[in-house]
Amino acid sequence: MSKSMHRLVHLIELATRKPVYAMSEKDIAKYNNLQIPDNIITRKIFGKPAILSGKQEFVIPVREGEIAGTWFLPQKKPDTVNQKTPALLYFHGGGWVLSTIAIHTLLCGKLSGILGIPVLSIEYRLAPEYKFPTAAEDAYDSLVWLHNHADELMVNRDLIYVMGSSSGGNLAAVVSLMARDRQGPKIRGQILNYPLTDGRMLSKSHKMYEKGPILTKKDIEFYITSYSNTKDDIYNPYFSPLLAENHADIPDTLIITAEYDPLLDDGAQYAEALRKAGVSVTYYMCRQTIHGSLLYPEATGTKEAVLLISNFISKE
Repeated sequence: MSKSMHRLVHLIELATRKPVYAMSEKDIAKYNNLQIPDNIITRKIFGKPAILSGKQEFVIPVREGEIAGTWFLPQKKPDTVNQKTPALLYFHGGGWVLSTIAIHTLLCGKLSGILGIPVLSIEYRLAPEYKFPTAAEDAYDSLVWLHNHADELMVNRDLIYVMGSSSGGNLAAVVSLMARDRQGPKIRGQILNYPLTDGRMLSKSHKMYEKGPILTKKDIEFYITSYSNTKDDIYNPYFSPLLAENHADIPDTLIITAEYDPLLDDGAQYAEALRKAGVSVTYYMCRQTIHGSLLYPEATGTKEAVLLISNFISKE
């Protein structure tokens, strides 16, 4: 890694301090409600907040409950104000356990501003209180909600994309499988950023980067144990989408991975499985960078990743 990336990793580790597997329930709750001050250090890590035309909060009904959704609206050109637009449904990372609302709010605002389309970020219910398949079902129900409210939100329901990072990338992949299996709402494309696709953790990259940087084997084991009810859950394709018997009829896919990441092979192997099933796949590995890099504007590979996402959505 470059010196600037080493400095960034050091700053992130200082900010995190305690590894997730060593956190108490109180520590996790505090982390999930973390507010990020706008100062020199945070702007060095996360960049400046995006300039948006607006932001709305929604309550989205899900099975046996409800979740919060935040709708980010970009600044529109005068000739596009009354036009229906593509939309991006975003699932945050955090191992199905951590939420880091403030952090992914920054990211979703930036994505909306850069892509010029609205972004819906949802607060799916978290493990270990809500175990598998709650997060997956919440993610799917949010897709149904967005599809059903497309007209009032001025969204083209045929141009809805799903996107997620890490465990959020897992949920985006799972939602695409669910929508196919249940003959649910149409998804135009899925964007999977360094997704977890196989809960068995058997690939070479899991061994090579078991001590990180940023994401470690112990972290992933903690997340999987927290989310699953039993060890058998990891063999369910709605937990490990790579293990699905059939990968055909999945939406066009963009998969972005990071070189120094235990989940590197998860993304690469999923891309290959989709290709073999006849799915249109774009796969890109960002070299010399880390898991979670999309959160950090100055991280190596982030500019390339954002360009890939922009091109993937603007190809209509």
